Amino acid sequence: MRRTIIFLIIAFILFSPTLVLARQISKIDFIEDINILFLKEDYTGLIKNAEKNFNFYRFNRKEKKEVLYLMGLSYVKLDNFSEARKMFHKILAMKGGKLRQDAYIGIADSYFHEKSFSKAISVYEDVLRIYPRSDRLSTIYYNLGAIFKARKDLYKANYYFGKIKKLYKRSFEADKSAYLPTKRRPDYYIVQLGAFKSLRNAKKLVRRLRRKKYDSYIQKAKKDGNVLYKVRGGKFSNKYYATRLLRRLKKSGFSAKIIVE
Repeated sequence: MRRTIIFLIIAFILFSPTLVLARQISKIDFIEDINILFLKEDYTGLIKNAEKNFNFYRFNRKEKKEVLYLMGLSYVKLDNFSEARKMFHKILAMKGGKLRQDAYIGIADSYFHEKSFSKAISVYEDVLRIYPRSDRLSTIYYNLGAIFKARKDLYKANYYFGKIKKLYKRSFEADKSAYLPTKRRPDYYIVQLGAFKSLRNAKKLVRRLRRKKYDSYIQKAKKDGNVLYKVRGGKFSNKYYATRLLRRLKKSGFSAKIIVE
């Protein structure tokens, strides 16, 4: 009889709806607390609170991602960029699309604020490729414009600032974006694969390119009184895109170079 009473008492404690609700509320309170800390800009307090209690609660995947994301943002605010990226990479390692885009952008932003511009450009471009309809495009374009402005590449900076002014006229980023003065019109970057005296040889190269799914064209030109047939794969106002095509062509076994006109 005594054992039965003890068993019932233990069962009541373990399975009481009131106590289960209390545990659930404490977890909700924890998540609310760290959200409040973030809004108060107490990033150090948020991280300490999260590190202390993260393993105490049984979070579902969505809740874990939310906590990790706030920790990552807090590390960015504290200029601890390597720790921020660890939090964002943990989100990417988890299944499900929730906060995945935000984690990618968080990684790119950490490189941007760290002034690791090449890495920032690479990740931002990945985001543009994976999420072409992202609702964060205006911010991404602005940061890319700021990067190229810092690099003194005014044409690329104007390219991204121009996209904001055209597509997001009423955005906060549009108010901050301004075209940068340039001395002359931008050069054109042309990917050239060969220059032939024989039109037949030029057409032969064009057919090879077509078989590899590359668009190309032949431009007739005169040099020192001689006619040349130039095979070209593209004409760009942005050197980045010309360089990207050049790399693809070389990987496919073609000889090519970029010329400026």
